[in-house]
Amino acid sequence: MGLLLCHHKVSASVDTNKALKEHMKQAGDCLYAEINRKGEGGAAFRTPEECQKALSLNGSVFNGHTLQVDVWVRKEKEPAA
Repeated sequence: MGLLLCHHKVSASVDTNKALKEHMKQAGDCLYAEINRKGEGGAAFRTPEECQKALSLNGSVFNGHTLQVDVWVRKEKEPAA
């Protein structure tokens, strides 16, 4: 499963999160999509290929706002010394 981070300034709500997930499904099987209180959001897809396809949604309009879409990768934790 790949992850994708979407930055935008959209108000968070359950309905908005559902709508974002539907919007992101243009790229494939969107498993998760949510906007946080800061107006930034993330989406997860089943495959890395779907994540790659979701990059094509960069610049798309969602609820009157232009999405900025980029790949997000979890940082590795550094081992304790």
